[in-house]
Amino acid sequence: MFVVENKFTVLINTSKKHYFIKNWNRISKLFKSMQLNIIFEQSRRLIIISNQKNCIVPTILFKGLMFIRLVNRNVPYMQSKKIFNDSHIGTIIKINRKSNFLLNNFIIRLYKENRAKHMGKLTSCTIIPYGETLSIVGQTMDVIYLVKALGNLKLSKPICQPKKFI
Repeated sequence: MFVVENKFTVLINTSKKHYFIKNWNRISKLFKSMQLNIIFEQSRRLIIISNQKNCIVPTILFKGLMFIRLVNRNVPYMQSKKIFNDSHIGTIIKINRKSNFLLNNFIIRLYKENRAKHMGKLTSCTIIPYGETLSIVGQTMDVIYLVKALGNLKLSKPICQPKKFI
């Protein structure tokens, strides 16, 4: 049980502000059911997440933070909600496209050929490319394997690795 109240603040993208306004009721109900407090300051585009003092699970605050970060990066609500399950995690991978031609080419193919959907079916993960990041939600081991595969992709030869992975 927490003795003190902890807080996190997340800055919301301008383009996602209206999404949060529209879906605020179901997001706030989800957070209340998880024993979390959530405040949306629309004028400053901030979401403040805090735990209740009687909260039993210490990791729930970090899961709430990850939920907001995933929704902020265009991961659908239902897929983002899965991270509150104990068997699921979410992660965001930053990609430096300028320094890695192979990875840049791979991400462009994810966008153009809708390959993120196919990779998600192979690993039972949801993969959403957004800017220079990849948002991944899924079962713990699947996400770990996918992150390792993407890490290996950075170090591999440009010709054969993307074909092997996809």
